[in-house]
Amino acid sequence: MQQGHGLLIASAFVYLLSVFSAANAAVTRVVVAYSSINPNSSQLEIARAQGFYRKYGLESDIILVRSSATASAGLAAGNIHFGFIGGSALLNAAAEGLPLKMLASFDAQLTYDIIARPEIKNVNDLKGKKFGVGSLGGTPWMAARLAFEYLGLDEKRDRIQIVAMANQTSRYHALEQGSVDAAILQGNFSRSLKTKGFNVIVDLEQAKIPFVGAGVVVSSRFLRENQSTIENLLKALLESQSFINASENKPAVLKIMGAYLKEQNTAALQDGFQVLSANMSRKP
Repeated sequence: MQQGHGLLIASAFVYLLSVFSAANAAVTRVVVAYSSINPNSSQLEIARAQGFYRKYGLESDIILVRSSATASAGLAAGNIHFGFIGGSALLNAAAEGLPLKMLASFDAQLTYDIIARPEIKNVNDLKGKKFGVGSLGGTPWMAARLAFEYLGLDEKRDRIQIVAMANQTSRYHALEQGSVDAAILQGNFSRSLKTKGFNVIVDLEQAKIPFVGAGVVVSSRFLRENQSTIENLLKALLESQSFINASENKPAVLKIMGAYLKEQNTAALQDGFQVLSANMSRKP
């Protein structure tokens, strides 16, 4: 009788081990790269925290890289499977001959602010001033050029000196310290400066300027050879988007964003959530 129990237990153990091994074998590890910590990229972390990648059989390594150009090079080399980068960066990569494709974009218009130091009150005051953008050719740089066109400004004619910086945090501090006179920033950064007397010259969300922002980018080879993996990642991100858009999930979203952005200020987190939800197209 004891021998029968032993065989039963052993059989059950072997069965559970085989199920566990099969489940692990079904998980595909992917590397997802992004180049800026901001409310928009928090969607990647929300998908991870809620288990959406695992739900669709993916184990995701989400990594921060120096720039969109770094992400593009990694995609082309095969070291990175998915890049969360902007349309402008993708165009730059294409111009350099890199075989990359954007599969989906989660926003469809500009949502940046043009914000300036306290002494700059209007569009005309921007003439002859130093203006902070991201890396030349990147998304904030392109957004600034579109904003200038919308405002009737011309970089050369109006002697606007473009100053390229690594990221939004750099632009925030440069503007605060007076290294630049104005900059293009997302709402959560600009609202913080506004409380210190800085002026929002234009809220580009209100301008409704069409723009392809951050999206999911892969190499042409990865697209050909890994369609099921791509489908699963898109499902995970779409479920993340649905989770963010559901009003009852806002407390959970704010908690995840707070940890991701290292931000505990409630007002700042609310601003970040507004940026994320405003950027997020209902039909990516």
